Amino acid sequence: MSSVQPLFQNEPMIESIYMLSSVFFILSLGGLSNPESSKKGNLFGVYGMALAILATLFTDAMTFEAIVKFGIALLVGGLIGVRLSLTVEMIAMPQLVAALHSFVGIAATIVGYGSYFKNSLTSDTAHDIEMFVGVFIGVITFIGSVIAWGKLDGKIKSEPLIIGGSFRHVLNLLVLIASIVLGVLFVSTHELIYVIIMSGLALFLGWHLVRNDIISFMF
Repeated sequence: MSSVQPLFQNEPMIESIYMLSSVFFILSLGGLSNPESSKKGNLFGVYGMALAILATLFTDAMTFEAIVKFGIALLVGGLIGVRLSLTVEMIAMPQLVAALHSFVGIAATIVGYGSYFKNSLTSDTAHDIEMFVGVFIGVITFIGSVIAWGKLDGKIKSEPLIIGGSFRHVLNLLVLIASIVLGVLFVSTHELIYVIIMSGLALFLGWHLVRNDIISFMF
C-alpha cells in the first residue's frame, strides 16, 4: 500500500463541484433532446465533464500514484475522443455525444452502488445522502442520454410523447416526491431496497423528461 499522502482534501468543494457538474449534465440532456439545441447541449456536457474531472482531483483518494493512473486514463480517453470526433460525420456528432453521456450516467450509478457495498456495515448520513443523490442523477443521466441519442439518431420519434396532457407534470412531481421519501427512508435505515426502488423511479423520470421534451423548454 502506498504511503503517499493525499494531495488534496476539501470535501465541501468536492461536493459543490459535483453538484454543479450534475446540473450541467441534466441541462445537457435538455439540449440534446432535439437537433436545434444540440450544440448548446454539447457545451453543457463539456462543462459538466470538466467540472467532474476537476472535482475528482480534490478527492482524498487522489494520491500521486492515483494521479498518474488518472492521467493515463485521461490520455487514452482523450485519444479515443479525438479519433471519434475526426471520423464521425458532423451531423452525427450530437447523437455521439448523447451516447457517450450515457456512460457518464452508468458510471455514476455503479460508483454509487459500489460505495454502498464498500460501506454496507457502516452508516454515515452525509455519505448516504451523497450516494443516494449520485445514483438518482446517474440513472436519470443514463436513460436520458440513451433516449436523447435515439431521438437524434432517428431510432425514436422526435415528437414528444404526451402522457396525460398537463398531468405529466404532476406525475413527474409525484415521482420526485416519492424519491425524496425513499431517500429519507434510506438515510434512516441504510437499507439498499430503497435505493433500488428509487433507481426504478429515476429510470422512468429520465425517460419521461427527455422523451417528452420537458427539460428542453429552457432552450
